[in-house]
Amino acid sequence: MPNEQSIEENIHRDCDEERETMQALKARVAELEALTGELSKANRNKGVYLANMSHEMRAPLNAINGFAELLNDPSFGEISPQQKKFVARIIQGGQHLLQLVNDVIDIAKLEAGRIELEVQPVNVGRAAEQAVMVGQGLARDRVVSVEPPGAQEPQMALADERRVKQVLLNLISNAAKYSHEASPIRVAVGRQNGMVRISVSDEGPGIAPEDQERIFEEFVRTKSATTQAEGAGLGLPLSRKLVQMHGGEIGVESASGEGSTFWFTLPVAPPPGEAAGTAIGDRELSTHA
Repeated sequence: MPNEQSIEENIHRDCDEERETMQALKARVAELEALTGELSKANRNKGVYLANMSHEMRAPLNAINGFAELLNDPSFGEISPQQKKFVARIIQGGQHLLQLVNDVIDIAKLEAGRIELEVQPVNVGRAAEQAVMVGQGLARDRVVSVEPPGAQEPQMALADERRVKQVLLNLISNAAKYSHEASPIRVAVGRQNGMVRISVSDEGPGIAPEDQERIFEEFVRTKSATTQAEGAGLGLPLSRKLVQMHGGEIGVESASGEGSTFWFTLPVAPPPGEAAGTAIGDRELSTHA
């Protein structure tokens, strides 16, 4: 039977072990906090570097595109049909690269918290029609339409109209890249679960279930047997970040061989005279970054 001295020694030993364990845990926590701080700083520096580098690239790209368009202008002299094809390729490649640079700048700004939304009531149907007019050029020979055309009841969302159009153009451009030639692209605007819902549908090869979440990650792309689409895999991640800043959601409904429908939601605008913060509640804070 243990005596009082041995019991006391066991208690002291247990206390010493517990103290050592706590000290080791505190040291480990301090190491992790320091590492987290370093990673956060490195991420911010990466964002600043990407933004600065992209700004430096945008100026010469604008010059290249501008002079290429001047070459296409007959008032500066005629060029041969073959030369026109070459100039058209320069313009197409320059515009594509400029879009990639703009996406990188936006991603970097979002990560650095330097994008602020200009939120106001937006007629989403009208914004969609305007985006489709621009997107028709991106869609090449595909017909892009808004359904239902001229909706009777305007769908009003509390959003930044320029960013809503940016998301729509990203989705329309993707639909054109990954769908069959001459196939239609449909944009629909409606209401679902108390949110304004916008969708873009195509008749392309579809997306496998295992890829439907991955495509919203940066620099991730899927390839199909019939499509070799250009792009860097930034459009969807950027669109997701912008939609989430509004307090909305974005997703895709698709099956292999059956086309895809990309959709996103936005908060409904409050009735005239009602404070915007009342309508979106805590999401009002998420409209600024």
